[in-house]
Amino acid sequence: MTRSRFGRSKFGGPPAALISGSIIAGLAISFVAALIVWAIVRPEESAALYLGIFTLCLFPVASAGAWAALVDRDTIAGATPNPQDSIESTWYDNASQTTFHIILVIVGILGVASVFTDVKLSLGTFAIASYVVIMAAFAGSYLLNKRRDS
Repeated sequence: MTRSRFGRSKFGGPPAALISGSIIAGLAISFVAALIVWAIVRPEESAALYLGIFTLCLFPVASAGAWAALVDRDTIAGATPNPQDSIESTWYDNASQTTFHIILVIVGILGVASVFTDVKLSLGTFAIASYVVIMAAFAGSYLLNKRRDS
C-alpha cells in the first residue's frame, strides 16, 4: 500500500480526495457550530459578519478534526503502527489513574473541611481552581512516570 504525507481516506481514493473532503466537512461543521452559537447568543451585530468570522475561526480546527476522522492511519508516511502500545501511552494511562486517586483524596479532604468552615466561594473560582489542581496533579504524575521509566 502506498503511503503519503496526508494519507488516504478510509473510503478509498487519492490523498487529494481526502484533503478536499476534510476541507468541505470542516467548513460545514464550523458553519453549523457558528449557527448554533448565533442562535443561542443572538448578537445585535450583522448576522452574516458574525457567522462569517465565527466560521473562519472554527474552520482550521474543524478541518483537522474531519481529516483525523476520515484518514486511514496505515496510509500516512511515518505514522506509528500501534500508538496505543507506546511507552507514552503507558505513562498517560498511569498518570490518569494516579490523578483520579488524587482527586478522590482532595474531594474527601474538602468534604471534611466544609463541615468545619463556612467558606463562600463562587462556582467559577472553584471550577478554575479545580482545573488547575487536576492539571498539576496529572502533569506531575506524568513527569514522574516518565522519569521513572527513562
